[in-house]
Amino acid sequence: MALEKKVYFKVDGITCHNCVNKIEQSLSEFTPEVSLDDKSIVMTYEPSELNIKELQEKIEELGYSVLEMRPQ
Repeated sequence: MALEKKVYFKVDGITCHNCVNKIEQSLSEFTPEVSLDDKSIVMTYEPSELNIKELQEKIEELGYSVLEMRPQ
């Protein structure tokens, strides 16, 4: 049985609902919870398949900067 974990990212560059939609669609496999007000993303991931650094890289590939990240 897989053990999923969540990770919080504080992100620079989330400025509008189009940003939220872009992140939600592009990272849908990680069930992102994107907050426009908080400029943050909480994602669910499987540690045996992917690590937090790889999730950060996926966010940055979309054009955003990760300012902070922490497991939840």
